[in-house]
Amino acid sequence: MHPLRHLPFFTLALLALALGAVPPRAEEQARYEVVDLGTLGGERSQANAINDRGDVVGWAETGEENRSQGQIQHAFLWNPEDGMRDLGSVERSWYDGSVAYDVNNHGVVVGSSYVAFRWNSTEGMVVLPPQSGPYAIFQSQATAINDRGVIVGSRDTGAQEDKAVLWKAGRVRRLNAHYHHGQANDVNDAEVVVGGGESQGFEPYLAFLWRRGRAVRPLSSSPWTTHCHSSAYGINNRGEFVGQACARAFLSTRGRVTYLPILPGDRYSYALSINERGQIVGWSRNLWDHPKDAEEVQRAVLWELGTIYDLNALIPRDSGWQLQEATDINERGQIVGYGLHQGVQRAFLLEPR
Repeated sequence: MHPLRHLPFFTLALLALALGAVPPRAEEQARYEVVDLGTLGGERSQANAINDRGDVVGWAETGEENRSQGQIQHAFLWNPEDGMRDLGSVERSWYDGSVAYDVNNHGVVVGSSYVAFRWNSTEGMVVLPPQSGPYAIFQSQATAINDRGVIVGSRDTGAQEDKAVLWKAGRVRRLNAHYHHGQANDVNDAEVVVGGGESQGFEPYLAFLWRRGRAVRPLSSSPWTTHCHSSAYGINNRGEFVGQACARAFLSTRGRVTYLPILPGDRYSYALSINERGQIVGWSRNLWDHPKDAEEVQRAVLWELGTIYDLNALIPRDSGWQLQEATDINERGQIVGYGLHQGVQRAFLLEPR
């Protein structure tokens, strides 16, 4: 499971104390092989999620462009046998793009093509309600799906606000009616949903957790009270969830929230996904709004047994890759994300050796 990968960046409050861990030595033996997942004919691609079968979804450039969008990006489904498959887009006269955000263990894909969609090999791309037809007015996106087919995401209500929503049995339900803006990022098989929301535009954007039969509950543990933005991005079936607060990665276990270690020299980190073994992936960064004479470096990372690892130190030195963000990890320990390969952004899969 995974979160939505592109939420707005907010004004950041720094922590008083930074937790650190020594990364692996550069000479440490590589733990992973890197697989370039390719593109759909263009240059760039990004992997957003992987299921336990090894199916990967994300977006890739097609090599075509139009006047309003530039390079066209389409949702893809990749597996080792068939490679990268173009899932197409909802037909629109002015928009030809799509992105896949998640795939469950039955091979059902969810994402957005201006409107939220569900895709499977039998039906193809199906628009989720309450949209009617390809020319729906309001934008929506489906960001996660569990193995029972429950889907979460967000929908524009037409009042300059996004609402976190849940789709189940052909119906859509709002999760955070008292929030002005909201986004549901992940859902586990018990229908526990995590995400973030903002109340009437006056409060900070706060991480929330929603349980079936209960209302949205903002995450308000110290030190993130009313002065710090936070969001939850991934949850496993044990109820452990991860995210960021004050632009620092956190883990919540049994109601206790702890900050995760950060790479030495870095100041910011996001935790995006957690599997049942407690392995967590995300990114660590040295700068945010950096001065012109400073170099911003973002690295894909793995947290395991309380230690942070720079994934670039765990792949062959001559791979030609600079791994920038790890977006998801499955139960086999396979990791997906994106990075620069020979200077071009590409989707990657890390196969444990």
